[in-house]
Amino acid sequence: MKRQHARVSDRAVVFLLTAVFRNLPPRAKLWAGSPYMFRKRWDQIIAFWGLSGRGITPGVLRGSGATWFY
Repeated sequence: MKRQHARVSDRAVVFLLTAVFRNLPPRAKLWAGSPYMFRKRWDQIIAFWGLSGRGITPGVLRGSGATWFY
């Protein structure tokens, strides 16, 4: 798929996303780095939280994966 979307209604998440992405033009990419750099940073965050080895990949950010983890 070229596009994936999600609806966010949690006030804290909406506030955070608005603060971070408020000044971006409508067609701007949210991540301008390479896929390798994204995955490297993802792995570092997961390791920092002590969640390595649990199969948590960027795919859990999609609706179905996130729902499964909850």
